[in-house]
Amino acid sequence: MTFSLNTIILEPLSKEKPKNAVILCHGYGGDGKDIAILASYWRAHLTETIFICPDAPEKCAASPTGYQWFDLMDQTPEQILSKSLVAENKLNKLIDEVKSKYNLSSDQIIIGGFSQRLYDYSSNWN
Repeated sequence: MTFSLNTIILEPLSKEKPKNAVILCHGYGGDGKDIAILASYWRAHLTETIFICPDAPEKCAASPTGYQWFDLMDQTPEQILSKSLVAENKLNKLIDEVKSKYNLSSDQIIIGGFSQRLYDYSSNWN
C-alpha cells in the first residue's frame, strides 16, 4: 500500500510490527525529509514506533523545492481557512491509511509538527 501523500517512512528499530505511529508534519516550504531528521533522533527512544513524515500536498509558492499545506501568500483569512480545511481532509485521509495499514487505533497515533498551525487538526480526530 502506498499513501495518498508522498511520505518518508522510518520503520521501528525493533523490526517488529509497530505498536504506535508518529506522523510528523513539516513546516512551510519544507518536506518530509526535513522533519524525518527529527524523527531519526526520537526513533532511538521509541523503538516500537513507526514514523511517518509526509510531504504537504501542494508545491510551495515561496520555495519551489518545498511544499505547503496551504498557500499563505496574498490570501484573505477566509481563503486561508478554506484551504486549511482541504489540507485537514488530506491529512485525515493519511491518518486513516496509517490506521488501516498498521492496524492501529487513534490512541496509538500522535501527530506533530510545526508551522501553519497543523497542531490544531488533532482536535478533530475520531
